[in-house]
Amino acid sequence: MPSTKPAKSRLKKLLLITGSILIVIPLIIILCISPLTKYLVEKYSIKYTGRQIKMDWAYVNPFTGYVHFSNFKVYEETTDSVFFSAKGISADISVLKIFSKTYEITGLVVDQPKGILILDKRNDFNFSDLIKRFSPSKTDTAGPPLHLSILNIKINNGVFYFHDTLINIHYFIKDVNFESSGKWWNRDTINGKISFSAGEGTGDINGDFTINLKTLDYRYSAHVRRYNLGLIQQYLRKIMNYGSFSANLDADLKATGNFKDENNLDTKGRIALSNFHIGKAPGDDYMSFDKFVLAINEVKLKKSDKRNASLEDMVERLNVELNYKDTEIVGLQQTLVETNNTLRMTLTELNDSINMAVTEREKIGMMQADLNTVYYAIGTMKTLKHEGIITKEGGFIGVGREAVLSNNVSASAFTRADKTVLQHVALNAGFVEVITEHPTDSYTVSKTINASLDITNADSFWSKSKYLVVVIK
Repeated sequence: MPSTKPAKSRLKKLLLITGSILIVIPLIIILCISPLTKYLVEKYSIKYTGRQIKMDWAYVNPFTGYVHFSNFKVYEETTDSVFFSAKGISADISVLKIFSKTYEITGLVVDQPKGILILDKRNDFNFSDLIKRFSPSKTDTAGPPLHLSILNIKINNGVFYFHDTLINIHYFIKDVNFESSGKWWNRDTINGKISFSAGEGTGDINGDFTINLKTLDYRYSAHVRRYNLGLIQQYLRKIMNYGSFSANLDADLKATGNFKDENNLDTKGRIALSNFHIGKAPGDDYMSFDKFVLAINEVKLKKSDKRNASLEDMVERLNVELNYKDTEIVGLQQTLVETNNTLRMTLTELNDSINMAVTEREKIGMMQADLNTVYYAIGTMKTLKHEGIITKEGGFIGVGREAVLSNNVSASAFTRADKTVLQHVALNAGFVEVITEHPTDSYTVSKTINASLDITNADSFWSKSKYLVVVIK
């Protein structure tokens, strides 16, 4: 019988060679593809992003889908200053799902990111170029939707700076941590948790949120602990060239709402200010208090172009009560003259009634002022769109869209005014159009180089909207 030893020896050698090849070839691929990835990213970053991107090293495993960039840096558009950096960026990509045209990042981690946001004198942010570059020029609905899912997103120990070069404001937050289960391509909801601390002084903020990207319903809760409001002092000094401000903020707020429907907003919680000081200089206060607490049982917003019926009912009711108090005061005064034996009791009741009447008159004045408050904004079409005051709706395939007042614009973006006093609005430029709805017979516009808008009938003019938006050249 022939010996089987040579056959077994050849088989062992074959298995050893095959195993070595299976180990060495993937290792060679990984060792080659990692530096190649670093080279390609750095070489073509300006071409595809408009920004120079650099890193110390890259690791790419095409078999497991793991990618890591070390000491990742993105530079400003026109300078060699760093716009964004991170100690490390890691991602896990589901390789097998790519063959079914589904792109799934099962994990994305950004360690110790550092970002610098700059608002320049043109009222542009230093990332506006990235928004323009990656914003689609038109919506393509012909093809199927992109099956892209980004899951398990984490940001660890970030620091972010804000600089306003126009008024020289500098602020930053630290210990920024963010965690989200991410966004599935076939689901509409995204949620997350975020926390950060004040860059200077004490305090931290943490909260969580949920947003339905289809219906635009949202929910959030926020918890603020002794957050230093020293940033306000920078604005005071720029506005008045002097001033001292300090305060700490505590808050617990919960809210639900919808970004498209301003009627759908429900907020509850508590806000507290402590160690509040404002004055000419530290120790020279115009006003100060140890603690002020505001409990919010429920806050609901109504559309600005509707009259607040409940507020008017309250004013009417307080007027009735005030007339009653005035009558009561007269009766108490007569009792004072007729009954000397009850003088002390009558004086006490009289003083209480007077104080209540004064308080209620003040309430009526404040409520009446709120009913008469209106808002207006003037600017070019580009400026108004950039500030989120107007948006364009309607049309077909981008054609024929009309500018309208944005649904979720904040009242802080407008100039407040009293409609009983405001009669003349100087435009200081050429008139283009009025965006908000106002009866045409309630105002006139002088269409000159420095145009102006004159309100001829205030009640009619503000009957449809408490907001006025004028586009100028």
